[in-house]
Amino acid sequence: MGSQSQNYDSGKEGEKNSVDLCRELGYFKPTSGQRKNVVEAFALAGKEVKRRGFDLLEKVVEDIVDDVDLLTLNLDKVRLIELKTAGLERKQPLGEGYVGMGFTYTGSEKHNSAELGEQYKILLLDLKTGNNLLGDEQHIRANSRVYQTESFFIKNSLTSP
Repeated sequence: MGSQSQNYDSGKEGEKNSVDLCRELGYFKPTSGQRKNVVEAFALAGKEVKRRGFDLLEKVVEDIVDDVDLLTLNLDKVRLIELKTAGLERKQPLGEGYVGMGFTYTGSEKHNSAELGEQYKILLLDLKTGNNLLGDEQHIRANSRVYQTESFFIKNSLTSP
């Protein structure tokens, strides 16, 4: 159990460490209100987007993301980015082409990818080297071993049955 928790915590820490680097690469982390606007703009276009199924937006929409009407008019410019990082403290360096990188892919992320197609991308970011790759789920999946798992996050106190 500790290993999975460490992996989850490591991924979250990687996201925090990557904010400045992502800005340099042309992405920004939207606020809660901006996420809500993105979800609403896509809904007005008949597409359901899961609010927790993306991490970043491209800077090209940073000036319009606070205005749902402007966002809706420019929806063709909006691409949602899911960030996956390989940490600074990683023991084994990644192989060429990100060989050896593993990450969790949630149901919300999978949903957004299916719903948005080319408007949804995954950013692989090696925090140790700064190397990055922007790809789509299908390409990454075709070059990966995929494990079917579920995650449990206990939210209510448990007692013996």
